[in-house]
Amino acid sequence: MMVACVSDVALGYGTPQLPLLVSSISEHYAASSIVLEPLQKECPPLHYRYPGFRITTIPTSEHPHGVKGRNEYVWRCIEFLNKIRPEVLLLSCTYSLPVLFGLKWRPRKVIYFAVESVSFYGEFDVLMNRHARELIDTVIFCEENRASQEIEAFAFQRKQIAVMYNCSNRSGIWPPPLPRDDRNERILYAGRIGPPTYCHYLADERLAGRPIDLFGPIILGGEEQTEAYRARLRGNVRHHGYLPAEELAVVRRNYIYSIVMWDPSWHRAQHYYAAPNKLFEAVADGVPPISAPHPQCELLIRRYGCGVVLPDWSFSGFQDSIRRSLEYWKNGRWDAMLHGCRTAVEQELSWDTQFAKLRPFLDLADR
Repeated sequence: MMVACVSDVALGYGTPQLPLLVSSISEHYAASSIVLEPLQKECPPLHYRYPGFRITTIPTSEHPHGVKGRNEYVWRCIEFLNKIRPEVLLLSCTYSLPVLFGLKWRPRKVIYFAVESVSFYGEFDVLMNRHARELIDTVIFCEENRASQEIEAFAFQRKQIAVMYNCSNRSGIWPPPLPRDDRNERILYAGRIGPPTYCHYLADERLAGRPIDLFGPIILGGEEQTEAYRARLRGNVRHHGYLPAEELAVVRRNYIYSIVMWDPSWHRAQHYYAAPNKLFEAVADGVPPISAPHPQCELLIRRYGCGVVLPDWSFSGFQDSIRRSLEYWKNGRWDAMLHGCRTAVEQELSWDTQFAKLRPFLDLADR
């Protein structure tokens, strides 16, 4: 028996839940697995992270994330899959969904991992999702509000639906949080640094005295704009460049907070209903998030008391929340948030708990 996955990005550069899904689904069926990934020349292969995986890289004549490159990638994946005919097919993101229309057989289970907002990809993908619904058995969403909207928009009401939060921490494997005395008393921002992530807030001189470390690429156009932005960072706010995920995981545990925020005006469905890996990774590491009021983030932080929620998306709200968070570190409220992080992981926010939501839908159809 075989499980095949069509990835929308080079493995290791997209959501960390995808390789976990492939691994857990394959374990469930006691099946072999294969992952098809696009060739992204700007992304060095990370196959060494997945020693148990069979990974096939699909080259295209143009970049796979352009229109022509995507079409060629889909066509080549269809050719490949029609030869091996796996019993279970996992499709990552609407980007990979067109593969379904070229298959010459019907897999016994088709799982659609709807990891990103479909409307973010444009009207073609919105229409395609509607037409693909009869070829899909199970849909995985990462966030409840977007799930509700897209189930209605694509008439997925009769599909098997699992809302699995973006947790990647496996029980018994993820290291425990560092004790208070081992923390560096600084605040972490990790991720892309650009207008959609309020980069101008982080460079505002009114934050110059706050202990904030930035990790991630600065996305502002060109080298000149990048250097100009670095020059605007003041005082105790420092940019440390980009760190690979495994190195960032080691660094993150030393911090007392982690900032989570996107500007919803850039793309509401994608950014307002954010289900960010960085939130779940921070909670798993016992680093309370300081989060904008994205619905899922606010729901979980308030449910477990495991972080700080900004009152809104304004600079004054952000500035005041940073101030309050540093006061909480001093007055003992931070310790309660650390306990909240531990409780959240024990009760709900782990990969094992989230994958259990999918298990009832893994029966195979007789086709």
